[in-house]
Amino acid sequence: KHYEFQFLPNGQVIEYLKMHESLTNKGTWYRNGNAIHMEFPDYYPVEAAIDGDRMTGSWKSGAYKFTLKRVQ
Repeated sequence: KHYEFQFLPNGQVIEYLKMHESLTNKGTWYRNGNAIHMEFPDYYPVEAAIDGDRMTGSWKSGAYKFTLKRVQ
């Protein structure tokens, strides 16, 4: 699966599932140092950590994991 996340400065995050152009999820996020916390309605909380231009994280107590690369 290919996801894209857009982190907006107002605390909103938008998740795009690239294999289904119409599927998006909107939620909230905040940063504490290198830690990122995201909340999406009807989902488990998502925890992630930033390391350079990469973000690694998981949800559902680590059952699902992901790695993101920053693009501009």
